[in-house]
Amino acid sequence: MYKFGDYEQRCKEVARDIILRQGGEATSKDLYDKGMLLDSIENDYIGVISDKYRTFVDVIKDDFDFIDGYWRIKNVLVDGAK
Repeated sequence: MYKFGDYEQRCKEVARDIILRQGGEATSKDLYDKGMLLDSIENDYIGVISDKYRTFVDVIKDDFDFIDGYWRIKNVLVDGAK
C-alpha cells in the first residue's frame, strides 16, 4: 500500500518529466494536459491527492520555480533566461 507522500512524490516526478520534455519549462496547462491529470487517474491517486490539495500546482509549488508563467526545475537555467 502506498503512503500519501508517495503520491505527492509521484506528482512531482511527473511534473519534472513533463518540464524536461518541454525543453525545461512548462505552463500549468502543459502540466495538466501532458500527463499529471492522466497519471493520477490511471494510477488511482487523484482522490487521495484531492483530499489535501485543491490543484496539482499546490502539490508541486514548493519544489519548482514559477517564473513568467512557466514552471521550471529549481536551479536549472533555460536558454534565454535572465
